[in-house]
Amino acid sequence: MSEEKQLANYIMMLAVGHSSTVNLIGVALLSLLRHPAQWRLLAQEPSRIDAAIAEVLRYESPVPGVSRTALSDVALTDKTIRRGEKVICLIGVVNRDPARFPEPDRFDIGRRPNPHLSFGYGIHTCIGKSLAQLATRIVVGNIGALLTGNVPGHGRPGVGGELSRTRAQIPASDPLTRPRRPQHPSWGVAHHII
Repeated sequence: MSEEKQLANYIMMLAVGHSSTVNLIGVALLSLLRHPAQWRLLAQEPSRIDAAIAEVLRYESPVPGVSRTALSDVALTDKTIRRGEKVICLIGVVNRDPARFPEPDRFDIGRRPNPHLSFGYGIHTCIGKSLAQLATRIVVGNIGALLTGNVPGHGRPGVGGELSRTRAQIPASDPLTRPRRPQHPSWGVAHHII
């Protein structure tokens, strides 16, 4: 592989790995804030963190869709996708399929099994999957320890491209910016937390 292609791959991996991780952390916090009963359940049973992250990935996938180019003709039911045609795979729709997920519009950190496709599948599994999950596990756990009282669900996804879900900023009145211990000077700046 040429040096130019290697550099392009490194840049792509850095950009995609960073944005996917940041977006997962953002939608995890947002989903738990919107579902305070689930947040309380997680606080009472921290061992549910992996199941909670899996449910976030299914319910509010940080990358709700991806585009692909067909490498060969593919017959799909009564349609044929021709080689070179672009298709958009809507992961967010697949993850809400009622044939695979009973009550797909309900956020439930106890959902089992949870065969979401947010990180792809098989040879197309995201190579940053473990890192994104680990970072989310750490952030959700640490922010959960800072929150006080009952956390009301609020907010909505912010800005991003067509196929990403990000939060532009968290208002200073948000529970995430109210620390339990004495305030550190940097805590008052809520911009770019997520």
